[in-house]
Amino acid sequence: MVIKNPKRFALTREDIIAAYERYQEKLGIEGQARREILSGLIVRGWIRIRRYPDIGWSVNISHLNTGTASLLVDWARTMLQGSDEFHEHDSYMPVRITGERCCFEVTISELAEGIY
Repeated sequence: MVIKNPKRFALTREDIIAAYERYQEKLGIEGQARREILSGLIVRGWIRIRRYPDIGWSVNISHLNTGTASLLVDWARTMLQGSDEFHEHDSYMPVRITGERCCFEVTISELAEGIY
């Protein structure tokens, strides 16, 4: 998503290409350049969320503060209710949240209820 829409993330295509060139990696592969780009976005306040089939959700944040917590609660509620793109049918699906000073796991229903 970042490579396809760099402006959305306050980046340029040149920023992304330069990161991949620094590590001598092909554009788009999951390597050090991608890690650098994503880490930089997370430090600036972006939240990275991925779902691993039959394993659970992975959420990467910079810091857990009131604003981030509120966004995560809203996201969990949306996933349980369903959106145009996704519907989490398993209310016990684990959500592992990692940040600079936090790392914990809750179910998606606990997160939707604000229990974390």
